[in-house]
This record gives sequence, C-alpha cells and structure tokens, in this order.
Amino acid sequence: MLTTSLPQLPRGLIVLKELGRGGNGTVYLTQHHISLNKYVVKIFRDHPDLPVVYLDGLELPLEIATLRSLHHPNIVKYKTHFLEDGEWYLVMDYEPGFSDLHTLTRSCRFTEGTIQIIAEQLYGVVNFCLQNNIDHGDIKEENILYNPKTKQLKLIDFGTALPLSRHPISSLRGTTVCLPPEAFTKPHYFPLQASVWAVGCVLYGCMTNKPAFLETSDILNKRARVPPSVRKVYSGKLVNLVERCLEPCQVLRIMWSELGRNL
Repeated sequence: MLTTSLPQLPRGLIVLKELGRGGNGTVYLTQHHISLNKYVVKIFRDHPDLPVVYLDGLELPLEIATLRSLHHPNIVKYKTHFLEDGEWYLVMDYEPGFSDLHTLTRSCRFTEGTIQIIAEQLYGVVNFCLQNNIDHGDIKEENILYNPKTKQLKLIDFGTALPLSRHPISSLRGTTVCLPPEAFTKPHYFPLQASVWAVGCVLYGCMTNKPAFLETSDILNKRARVPPSVRKVYSGKLVNLVERCLEPCQVLRIMWSELGRNL
C-alpha cells in the first residue's frame, strides 16, 4: 500500500525506495499513484557540461537519446522522459526478480553453466551496442542486472555512453578499476580493447566472488590470475579465456572478435 509519507516525484510518481546513486544521478523504484504501475526512474541535473544531441530541433541528453534508440532484450527498456525544474527524469520499465551482479556474486558462487550464459549475453548486448556505434563506457558488475530464475541479463546505466569513433579515447571514462592498463600509461586507448578488459573483470568477479582489482595501482602492478582454489571449480578453457581478457599487454590481449568466437 502507498502512503502519503513517501516522497513524490512529478507526473504522479511516488518513490518506493532508492535503488542506487552515483556521479550520473540517482535511481529510484517508483509507482504511479493512479495506475499503480512500477517504474525505475533515474534523475540527474541539467547542466552546461551535460552531453546532448539535437533531435527534431530539441536538445536531449545523450544518455536519454542513446537508451531510447537501443532496442534489445538485454538492455533495460526506455519508457519516457521529461525535464522538470532543472532535472531530467528518465523513466524505464521495472522488471522484478533482477539483482545486480555485484550483489549476486558476493552472496553465491555461480556454476560454469551460469557464467557461460552470462558471458554470452553480455558479449551479445555489448556487441549490439558497438554495432550501433555506441560505446557503453562503463561495463561493470553493478551495471549488469541478472535474474537467476529466467537467466536473463540486462545492461543498465548509459550515463557515460558515447558514439563509437574511429579515434581512440583520450580521457578516462567509466569506473577506473575496470579500465585497462593502457588507459593510465598511454595518451589514448581503444574502445574494443577496453571492452574486452571490462568483460574480463565481470567474469573474474563471477568466478571468484571478488573484484579483479581494488585500485588503479593494482591494474598497473599486478596481473589478475584466477586463484588455484577457483581453478579447481571451473574448466581450463573458461579460466584461460578470462585471463586472456585481463592480459595487461593490449597487443597480446584477446581481440573482441576472437572473444566472441570463443563464447
């Protein structure tokens, strides 16, 4: 039951709970006061540095335009958006039963079959974005939702997504502990190689129940190896694939296309 003590948003939306917050905004689970339909709403400030595009003569935040243009079963579904009192509201469908991979991997160990399902869907949806000239830019466990019952994955948070360019990336984007070494040691890095690395970080977390790297100094000074105790649980093929994704030397790292063939 809804109560009047719950905070209200514009357009008849009532906040049920906060789902998360970060540099790109705050996300809430909401319910419409008349239809009682539930929605996920992301709220972020309108400001001069906000990346925008122009559609039909109107200025629209790049994040909203990007999500609205992507239709894929493994991407959170756009519903609508609006601007109110200097804040953008991005409304998305709410689908119960999903939890972020970070929460799930800290509470249970996935079987190899489950990791394979996650890996295939993750590669497929990231590849879909790349084929549509979108670089998500922040692939990590917290931005991947998974439903253990349906075994479906959802990619969320396109707050750092940018149009894919032939030119390399010249500034750090996304979560630093999920970026490859060359992002810190070279003047630029490439989206495909960074995506391989990020997928490797996600799969490493699924296997070991802990992050591949805790801070940027680890990325520069340590090689992520699957611990011997974990190697006993999974096949050599899966272990090798994850470690090839996390190869520090970008020239030796598995290529994006080869990763897809291995999955």
